[in-house]
Amino acid sequence: MSNALVVELSGDQALEQHRLGGKAYSLNHLIQAGLPVPPAFCVTAQAYRQFIDDAVPATLLNAGESGNVRDMILNASMPEPLSQAIRDACRRLGGDVSLAVRSSALEEDGLSQSFAGQYDTFLHVNGAEDVLRKVRACWASLWAERAAQYSRVNAAHSDIAVVLQVMVDADAAGVMFTQDPLTGETDRVVIDSCWGLGEGVVSGQVTTDSFILDKASGALREQQVRHKSHYCQRDEQGQIVLLHTPEAQRDAPSLNAEQLQRLATLGRQARLIYGTELDIEWAVKDDQVWLLQARPVTVQAGPAQGIYANPWEEDPAIRDRAFFSRMDTGEIVTGLMTPLGLSFCQFYQKNIHGPAIKTMGWPISATGKSIWAISKATCI
Repeated sequence: MSNALVVELSGDQALEQHRLGGKAYSLNHLIQAGLPVPPAFCVTAQAYRQFIDDAVPATLLNAGESGNVRDMILNASMPEPLSQAIRDACRRLGGDVSLAVRSSALEEDGLSQSFAGQYDTFLHVNGAEDVLRKVRACWASLWAERAAQYSRVNAAHSDIAVVLQVMVDADAAGVMFTQDPLTGETDRVVIDSCWGLGEGVVSGQVTTDSFILDKASGALREQQVRHKSHYCQRDEQGQIVLLHTPEAQRDAPSLNAEQLQRLATLGRQARLIYGTELDIEWAVKDDQVWLLQARPVTVQAGPAQGIYANPWEEDPAIRDRAFFSRMDTGEIVTGLMTPLGLSFCQFYQKNIHGPAIKTMGWPISATGKSIWAISKATCI
């Protein structure tokens, strides 16, 4: 039983997606190709199915009472053969090493839907008993309201696997796209990176550096190295928290030229393996680059559409140079603006404030932007 329900991700082609779920299947695919992936095991979807059929009455499952189902999953005892198999996997991964415990639903990381962030992931999990609790929490996340709104399949008719992966205590981490996510251009690789754990990037909690490289040659086309005041890392209590970035790193690039080249090369290799454009999470520890997961890009970018701060403006020189700002207006119109309030502000700017500024003949700033347009844009 244990051999069938908990398996090592070794690149074995016999491990099928309906057993591993999307995320684990993708990792196994990368391992099979020889790409650098941290060691991992998978608690299969069949393990979840056996557990859920024993732990939760069928009437409750079919009723779709997600809150009650989640509570029962979190509080039910796991069958001893399965829990022992998970303990054995933890021991084989290193015993006292920290693990990432990641959900791997059957629909996850597919060609049509990514389910990014819909199911639970836990970082820096220590000890087999805590791993067992986090596995149940991943199972319970299949029944989360956010996942139900995103999924096309009722949770009662779906299954979920869980990845147990050696935690990379990253020096730097982030995401890489094998096409430009904003323009859809496929001749480039786009990398966003931060210091510390990649959780800060995917959650939007930290400022990132951005790099655009030529996909064919790996040549750096553009870079934006930003001020990075905070980073995500584990504190002394083992919790993932935001910490102040050491001063020497705040304005320094979070990746060097060699690391960028290695990431671009890995992105090209993974793209060839999958045959489609990818969204890849990665980490760097002690100058070793690791791929943590890869999923197909499911939303194709179209041509960028211009959004004007003052779309009614007939003079293109003024319209094209105006830009959005909340300065001044943010102190007057606080909170969310209602449709009535927005329409009033637009009427005021278009018919009263804007014409008044024009009448005064307000000059153009040294940057080439109309200073009056800054104020004009604030109420939009």
